[in-house]
Amino acid sequence: MHGVTGFVESAALLVFAAFVLVTICSRIGVPSIVGYILAGIVIGPAGLGLIAESAALSSIGEIGVVLLLFALGLEFSFEKLVRWRRLNHAEDAMIASG
Repeated sequence: MHGVTGFVESAALLVFAAFVLVTICSRIGVPSIVGYILAGIVIGPAGLGLIAESAALSSIGEIGVVLLLFALGLEFSFEKLVRWRRLNHAEDAMIASG
């Protein structure tokens, strides 16, 4: 695959694979993000090799990672973070006391 046509075909294949795997994951009760990650692994150079590694797809992958981290940040609450910190201090005290 070369040029813009190759990029469009690769992107379409990746979107289709993501749709299929996300649908399967949602039906078996697995979070959809797992389907997206599996699609990238299966279709990409590390899996079946249907999509060759390219600079454009690498850039899109990096943007995807940033969006994933942003979405995870939106789900975090400050209260939950403080609660985890308190639990960590309790664990540290138990470990230090023997």
